[in-house]
Amino acid sequence: MTDKEADKTEVYLRYLPRTATEARIREMLSSAGEITRVWISKDKTTDECKGYAFVNFRKNAMARNAVLHYNTWPKNHMDGKNVVIEPAKAWDDGKKEIAMCTYGLECSKPDCYFRHPAGWAHAPVTATKSSSGGSKTKGGGAPAAGGVDGGVRKKKVRSKTRLGAKARQRAKKRAEKESAGE
Repeated sequence: MTDKEADKTEVYLRYLPRTATEARIREMLSSAGEITRVWISKDKTTDECKGYAFVNFRKNAMARNAVLHYNTWPKNHMDGKNVVIEPAKAWDDGKKEIAMCTYGLECSKPDCYFRHPAGWAHAPVTATKSSSGGSKTKGGGAPAAGGVDGGVRKKKVRSKTRLGAKARQRAKKRAEKESAGE
């Protein structure tokens, strides 16, 4: 059995009451087949059930039987809660594949988290000296934005005048409401 392959004899129980114990779970599923192991997630401080558990059966058919026939009331009822029984899924170690960067080769962030196609410049673009003796950097030492200088992508910034226009529109509407109310 590989790392990603699910154990066919294991079932997952959710919506367990806080009072659930190994003995009560074994009692509830005993007629489904021979249970080899019960693992309950418990709170470290109170030692109460967190609401889910894993149960292993001796054979695959027994686990299938528990999923098919024990998800109905009253067989799945425990302390006022209906327990849901499902086949356990394979553990995926929590790692997901990193998505591709939407900027592709034009991405200018040397510390970009996303994957990039082959040929992407991983190192930051260094500033070059202009004829006047100063460097082509702005403000905090970032390379100059522009399509020609090392392929650095321009950052899109909202126009301050556009933001002012929105504020003027809101003030105009407010004034109209106040004059209509008088």
